[in-house]
Amino acid sequence: MAKTFDAKAVVKTKGRDLLNATPNYQFFFMHNPNGWEMIQDDDGVFEWLPVLKRFELRPGLNGIKQNRRGAVDYINAKARFESNGWTFILPEDVEGGYLIEFDGKRGPVYSDKFTTPRALGMGSGARIVWDFDRDAFNDFRRELKERLGEPDPSVIDMKSTIQRKRSERRAREVHIPAVAAKMEREIKKLEAMTESKPKKKRRARKKPEVKA
Repeated sequence: MAKTFDAKAVVKTKGRDLLNATPNYQFFFMHNPNGWEMIQDDDGVFEWLPVLKRFELRPGLNGIKQNRRGAVDYINAKARFESNGWTFILPEDVEGGYLIEFDGKRGPVYSDKFTTPRALGMGSGARIVWDFDRDAFNDFRRELKERLGEPDPSVIDMKSTIQRKRSERRAREVHIPAVAAKMEREIKKLEAMTESKPKKKRRARKKPEVKA
């Protein structure tokens, strides 16, 4: 019986448009328990969202290795970060994923799905700018809170201290309208941080027994 091969129809006969951007490496998102930021949405509502860092699969970085076949070995490096409290959010852990690959002129270009390239100008040498959809990214981070939970009260205290210093830094210049408006925003953010901290439950005091 003759061997058969899979095939797909060619829908474009001309050369593909290749992205004029510097090649980079695949990456994973990861989160540290101390990594939280308070944002304010368009409706003026404050909320805590996790800060995400990129774990880049670059050989030689953070102990990541490459074997003879060219495959990247990141298992030990990932385990070391996890032992220090980091949580990895792999693309396959998220519905629809988040890692995007573009065919570049000099090799593959990787991005998250919230950051998309746009050519500025015409021709193959057009400069590439990257547009970031912050609203979609924030929605993504909100969904991650089901897995990551809320920030620890100690983290809220730490962030509140930093925010308090920021709001007091230019107190002497409050007579300047622009500075006053900025300070007002900083103070509102500080108040939101303080209010977000879980209230400690008071233990009910046990009434002393009265002997007859």
